[in-house]
Amino acid sequence: MATTSKRRNKTSRSNTNKKNITKKKSNNSKNKSRKKSNSKKIIIASIVSISIIVLAVLLILFINRDNSDPVNNTIDYNKSNINVLLTNGDSKTWDSIVISCDKGMTWNENGAGHSATNGEEITFSSQRPTGTVIEIFPNDVNGRFVLKGNSKKGDSYPGRIQLHYTSQGLQVTNYIPLEEYIKGVICSEMPVNYGLEALKAQAICARSYVLCRNGKLAYEEAQADVDDTVSFQVYGEKLASGDAITAVDETSGMVVYTPDHEIANTLFYSTSCGYTQTQKSEEFPYLTRKYVSLENKDPIKEMGASVNNNIIDKDDNFEKAFAEYIKQPDDKALENSDPYFRWDVVVDIKANRDKVINSIIDIYNSSNGKKVQVDSRLASKALNQSTNTLKKDGFGEYRNMEVLKRSSGGAITGLSMEFANGCAIINDELAIRRILGQAAKTAKMADGSSKNVTTLFSSAFTFVANENGAHLYGGGFGHGCGMSQDAARRMSDAGWNCNQIIQFFYEGCSVGKL
Repeated sequence: MATTSKRRNKTSRSNTNKKNITKKKSNNSKNKSRKKSNSKKIIIASIVSISIIVLAVLLILFINRDNSDPVNNTIDYNKSNINVLLTNGDSKTWDSIVISCDKGMTWNENGAGHSATNGEEITFSSQRPTGTVIEIFPNDVNGRFVLKGNSKKGDSYPGRIQLHYTSQGLQVTNYIPLEEYIKGVICSEMPVNYGLEALKAQAICARSYVLCRNGKLAYEEAQADVDDTVSFQVYGEKLASGDAITAVDETSGMVVYTPDHEIANTLFYSTSCGYTQTQKSEEFPYLTRKYVSLENKDPIKEMGASVNNNIIDKDDNFEKAFAEYIKQPDDKALENSDPYFRWDVVVDIKANRDKVINSIIDIYNSSNGKKVQVDSRLASKALNQSTNTLKKDGFGEYRNMEVLKRSSGGAITGLSMEFANGCAIINDELAIRRILGQAAKTAKMADGSSKNVTTLFSSAFTFVANENGAHLYGGGFGHGCGMSQDAARRMSDAGWNCNQIIQFFYEGCSVGKL
């Protein structure tokens, strides 16, 4: 019995030990399971915490950036920005455009994001609803866009590109900070070898010119301040380099102020005829008549002409003095060695009658009769009263032309062209240049070279009439108001600084910071 009891006790202890071992194994298994579960919870909690932190950082970046700016684009768009309409040759619209960016690019359309890799070309057609705007961003602040179209063969631009689908068609703009815009203007308007002080004067004038518009848009639908042509300032034709970049950087934020501390309308042009021209003296009193020389003299006054800073109605004494001056060299003038300082060209108006009349009609229609007017005789024959447009077959044969008004610097601002059925009166210097340019042959320049003419170099000319038109004797290149770029170069070479150059051309004005 005792033996049996012991066996039972052993068996009982053995069973108990097995149960305890099983319990321990079970407990160990549960502990391991709990540890694994806890580890998973910790990992999940960590992932959630990191995700919240990342989202918070992204939200902060989103709030602090320009709403339409990519996160990694650090161009400072909080400063003054310029939106430039990019023309397509002579056209303001594009049938289609091919765009690429050396750093890659992104854009949104219809709520969907799109991207292109470095240098990848994307074609955008003009077939989108009117009012559509697509803004394209570089993936890097130093990225440059390359545009190709009918006339664009790979021009390069910084900043952003905007596509505006307007009632006129597809219009393309370049949205950039002011100083980047000036870098795109300076070498497009002035050669880099003109001297640092001349380039600095050009940078200050270019900056003043665009800012004096006070936010007035040149193209409402495209939201563009200016375009990239001579109608405003040439932009994007040449990249800034060397002294040009130095000039922009050293004059950053500097503009020309009038005596009333308003930003001046700093018009500029290539070459004077020896004098600067006046323009709306009551509106721009600082754009005065100047003899462009380092000497304090006035050849036309010395010839007996009476002059002031206003537009001069036909004056026989002034016509005689100016004709004498413009037909000969002027060794005292700063620009006397420039090829454009003196030129002459024959205009055969009878042989090119249709081209001349078409130009008159185009300018009349596009300006609503402001730049070209017609007398009552011509109106009765050539003007469609219901549409206020001119028709070519109403003019008749060309007869002659007559100067009606000049700037006191010699540029013609009013010219009458007589046809068999009446007179067309042209009241704009550029219109005069474009219309007569249709009849011009090759011009002979001051240095003996020859140049083709499509638009007269300036309206500072006198003429000798002949049976087919006239022989024109002129000087200068451009409208003649404000700073002559070629003269600025000569002043820089003579040791003038940019402030002195600017104060010479803009009477009573000064240079200051924005």
